[in-house]
Amino acid sequence: MNVLLILFFVLIAFSFIYNAVKSYQEYLKKQRNPGTVRKGAQLVVADPYTGSKLAPNVSTFIQRAITKEHFYTNDLGFRVERKGLKQSVPVDIAFIGCSWVMGVGVEYEQTYVYKVSKMLNANVANLGVGTYSITQAIRILEKNIDLLKPRIIVYGFLNGH
Repeated sequence: MNVLLILFFVLIAFSFIYNAVKSYQEYLKKQRNPGTVRKGAQLVVADPYTGSKLAPNVSTFIQRAITKEHFYTNDLGFRVERKGLKQSVPVDIAFIGCSWVMGVGVEYEQTYVYKVSKMLNANVANLGVGTYSITQAIRILEKNIDLLKPRIIVYGFLNGH
């Protein structure tokens, strides 16, 4: 009788552990980004001074689980609204910062950089790059400031980010 009782508890324990492991595996699958799809050229490339930067003249589409957007970069590697644009200089406003400035997760026309450019009828440069720290943002500006000659520089950031 004791052997049957022990066997019964072992089977219950095994069943519990098996189901817990299966549930946890499903949870992990949902936490990953299985829906991330990129169609087009590589958007981010290595850079010895900033660590990484946006590649010039890129046209790519990125779809994630909850967002999708087209990314286009100009001849200098700054995000722009459509393919094939060259950066006109000097610029009225240079925007520097991280993914919030770059507009990760939205089409370019939904970025605040685009909206400001249209509201003010200003020539802008979007130097934002996802994952950039303030140091990297300043470095990319430093590399391009003589060419861009911005009248205004806006550092976009999120508090605590």
